[in-house]
Amino acid sequence: TNRDDGRFLYVPCDADEQTRQATAAVERAFKDGITRQTVRLALVREGKSTMEDEEWPGGAREMYREAGRPLTEELLRMVRAQPPMKELSTDEADQKETENE
Repeated sequence: TNRDDGRFLYVPCDADEQTRQATAAVERAFKDGITRQTVRLALVREGKSTMEDEEWPGGAREMYREAGRPLTEELLRMVRAQPPMKELSTDEADQKETENE
């Protein structure tokens, strides 16, 4: 196997790869207990490469409409993060049971 020991960062070349990589990172961080995250995505139109220079004559509105919103929606559709189950000690379980009575 080819191991780089974390010395190299793979940069995705299109929106699909970028979304898959971001989804995996969000899920790993969530699994590790990091529940507040900031995700930065390169604004790239569907079918275009992240390596191409992108022009946005419509400014911020066009950037949001053509890239920001679709990338964000796809990321949120793909993320499958389940909160970790917290184990309660016997004392905590008894206390919660008493509170609910």
